[in-house]
Amino acid sequence: MIRERLARDMDVRRVIAIALGVVALILCVVALAATPGFTTSGTSDPGGLAKYSVALAGASGFGFRAYLLHRHAGLVDGVRSAIVEGGAMALLLLGMFVLAFAVSPSVASSHSFEGDAWLGILATGIFLALVSGVLWERNDRRRRTVVALLVAGGLIAGGIAGLRIGGGASAIGGVVLVVGIAALSRAWLRAFHELKQETAEPIG
Repeated sequence: MIRERLARDMDVRRVIAIALGVVALILCVVALAATPGFTTSGTSDPGGLAKYSVALAGASGFGFRAYLLHRHAGLVDGVRSAIVEGGAMALLLLGMFVLAFAVSPSVASSHSFEGDAWLGILATGIFLALVSGVLWERNDRRRRTVVALLVAGGLIAGGIAGLRIGGGASAIGGVVLVVGIAALSRAWLRAFHELKQETAEPIG
């Protein structure tokens, strides 16, 4: 059964997508570990709560999307898909935080990760994750949405870089950042609209 599903769902492009996804996860772990104050921001610190809240929201959103996409096969199937996919994302994010906490002393002591290096690593990881999403997705509409997110992410990263450089680059960076945020908002609205279209059929 597993072999048949792999033969049906996997191809070279999706293998590359998985490889890029693994690299993206590693880079995100390193970026978290290199973030200033990562190991000292606990549950009593607002910054620590913010990081964990983002992770919780991501896992919840992933589960809710799975429910909407699979509920037409039956309410039980929708709930099961939400629990499995949302739970898997929650475990993945928890594993990232635990691993980042474990390697943080080694990463923080390295001169290679000083200053804003963590921000560049995180941007690279997010970029690779979005490229992985483009390669993985077979639905043309969803792929276009991921491409839009990829472009928006690149604009935001470029804008932040310009602001961090300072000087004349700050003005350009500010404009690029605003354009990137607008593009990201448009991409999210498009993704929400397409999700509504896919789930518009009555529950069977």
